[in-house]
Amino acid sequence: MKAAMNCWKIAALCLCGLSGLSAQTETAEPLSLQEAIQRALAHNRQIKVVRFSPEIARARLFGGKGVFDPALTVGRDYEKEEMPFASSVATSGSFNKRDGYRASLDGRTPWGLDYSIGTSWTGERVRGSAGEYDAYSGISVTQPLLKGAGSDAQLYEVRLLKADAKISEWEFRQVVIDTVTRVIVAYSDLQFSHEYLRVTQRSRDLAANLIRENEIRVNAGGMSNNQLVQARARAAARGEAVILADRALRDADLRLRHLLGEDMPTERASLLAVQVGSISPERIAAADLEKAWELRPDFQQARLLLGKRDADLAYARNWLMPRLDVVGGYSFSGVGETARDSRRMVSDREFGSYSAGVVLTVPLTFARERGRLRAARLEREQAEEDLERFKQEIALNVSLAAGRLDSVQQRIVATRAGYELAKEALDDEVKKLRTGASTTFVVLSLQESLSGVEVAMYRAISEERIAAALYDREIGGTLERWGLSVALR
Repeated sequence: MKAAMNCWKIAALCLCGLSGLSAQTETAEPLSLQEAIQRALAHNRQIKVVRFSPEIARARLFGGKGVFDPALTVGRDYEKEEMPFASSVATSGSFNKRDGYRASLDGRTPWGLDYSIGTSWTGERVRGSAGEYDAYSGISVTQPLLKGAGSDAQLYEVRLLKADAKISEWEFRQVVIDTVTRVIVAYSDLQFSHEYLRVTQRSRDLAANLIRENEIRVNAGGMSNNQLVQARARAAARGEAVILADRALRDADLRLRHLLGEDMPTERASLLAVQVGSISPERIAAADLEKAWELRPDFQQARLLLGKRDADLAYARNWLMPRLDVVGGYSFSGVGETARDSRRMVSDREFGSYSAGVVLTVPLTFARERGRLRAARLEREQAEEDLERFKQEIALNVSLAAGRLDSVQQRIVATRAGYELAKEALDDEVKKLRTGASTTFVVLSLQESLSGVEVAMYRAISEERIAAALYDREIGGTLERWGLSVALR
């Protein structure tokens, strides 16, 4: 009798302590899955951080293209030199004065031509003599014909930076897809946690109702006290299940809020996941696989990496050639007693000159260049093999995701049927108990069986949504599924 009273006290404490849990669910903030996704896109911390990466990569690309921007150089020189006529003479000696200006525009073209367009003017005057002024205007060029010639050599860094910029955009897209998928998983877990709490509360309430009915039967002498003790013991255990379910709900709520970018810790009412119908995608195996190769960010990054290896190989081939440069220049100069005279000679093109030549540089062994070419060729082959491996891995993962989705859909059908049968069996057994044809133990067992089947049903429904989200992620169709676009900074 004492043990029975202890069980009843424990059950009563659980019932009283959990009386506020239902109120918590009633005051929860309703949140649809679409709203949760939009909140995450706007406030998720990881998305905010990674959103900088494409802009950083584009800035580096912009800076890399600046290698072909011409540079303007200007300068002025002034020099005065005084010298005595002899070391034993203290009188003033001779002096030279030089004053000069120069300006040039220097640069390089994307095909490798180095050019310099410049002009200069220098005046020199020596004590006791008339001044002399030199003027110059001309252009000089150097064009490589083998090593360093063409876009493979000159645009190598720009091509790598351009590939990196595209890779960063796909990386950001991958983060968005992963975040949306994680939100769907967390949202589904939250919805399941709400259902699980509701099932445990109802199971506890069923045990409490059975206690009240058994007390009436015991008082009337129609039931042994042992069956009442069994009901009270089960009620206490189910009270603990409610506590655990409530803790799981709170944890699921915090995980979802973290993905939504909310500050932690939070004292707000828990989020209430709105019932969502099936989001199972229509699957066409061959078409979905082609879609995966076009839309999966990680596969596109692998393709771009192969493109970078192609650029490495072309650059290494260019550097295996000897250096052969064509050099040339064309200029006008003038010399006069005044600055005006020298500049006039240049502007009138009175004295012109030109030059042309070739410069050949041949390494004796080409060891460094040959090693670089071999490494580039092997890295390119490695990237190509890795791309093929990745394609097969994607095909496997798409098949596994499709199989998981099929399996969970079959589980939903099976658990729904099992739930209806378990509910019917419990109703029949309760009727038998009221007529004395059954026992409390059997009814309690069927109650727990019903709760287990119902939990399995809600778990299958939740996992169907998760499986659909993972399938969309495998084929790269998450953003398309939810009508989302990736907005860069």
